[in-house]
Amino acid sequence: MTAYPTASRWTGQARRKSLVANFTIESSRINYCFGQFFSIFVKGWQERECLRAYFAVINYNNLVLKMTNVISGKPGVKADQEMEVRSFLRGVILDQCESLEDLGMWLHFILQPYPMVHQARLLLLLYGSLSRTSAPFRDLAVAIKALHGHSEWNTDSVISVLEEVTACPNEWLDDNVARLLCMCGEAIVIPVLASKAINGKMTQLSSIIVGLAVVTYLSNLNMSWLVKILREVCDIVPSEHDVVGLVDATVSYFRTVILALPDQGDVGRMVMFEDAVSAFTCFTRELMMTSIKPSTKAGRQHLMTEE
Repeated sequence: MTAYPTASRWTGQARRKSLVANFTIESSRINYCFGQFFSIFVKGWQERECLRAYFAVINYNNLVLKMTNVISGKPGVKADQEMEVRSFLRGVILDQCESLEDLGMWLHFILQPYPMVHQARLLLLLYGSLSRTSAPFRDLAVAIKALHGHSEWNTDSVISVLEEVTACPNEWLDDNVARLLCMCGEAIVIPVLASKAINGKMTQLSSIIVGLAVVTYLSNLNMSWLVKILREVCDIVPSEHDVVGLVDATVSYFRTVILALPDQGDVGRMVMFEDAVSAFTCFTRELMMTSIKPSTKAGRQHLMTEE
């Protein structure tokens, strides 16, 4: 006779799971409702007054200790506290913000007491994906743009925290770095790429450029966007030698990626191979059109003059 689990054991397990799920949902609802009250209460306050209100709220809920416990340990070890911190800060404060300016202010309050590596951990805790099967970067990109617009955060600070974010808990895939940068916009992409070029990090730079080309192609965006960014980066780098190094490294990385991908026995790798080749084709075409258009126009004008 086949043995089945007893009804009492099954219902007990199901009940515990249901209680945890309901507790999480109810906690999120309570936090959001309290957040609506809190946002109305502090509306119109000066930044210094908002800072005092922020510390009053998190100290009352003993959140400082929980945040410290979470960021000082390995990711996922204290999952319950991670979710509690995320749910409270998102529901009560961050998701209530009506502008990037407000979001930048509150994020600054949350991050400023910690060193850069812990700031990156907190950003991922607050805006990282809750699923291992997907990586939505929109909210994280919005948070980074908000910080970039805050008076206490200069471009170098944003670049530094981005470096830490994309290396936590392990170094990100090139495509994921490119997707995040793409969503952050030109104001952040250009200085990030220029910083790597100036500091001679050509391998990292070329991998990001190739990733941006693939993301641009897969997102059906105009490749002229990427060409424009590269042109501005080349205007920032100190010498023509660096520009040549950037071009050589990018072409070489494209070649490495394309040669490494083909594998007839792996359908997924063949799809990646086709995407990489298509992205390189679109990228090369846009570069050629950019360089040919002015000379073509000049040639036509020359012919018209002779006629």
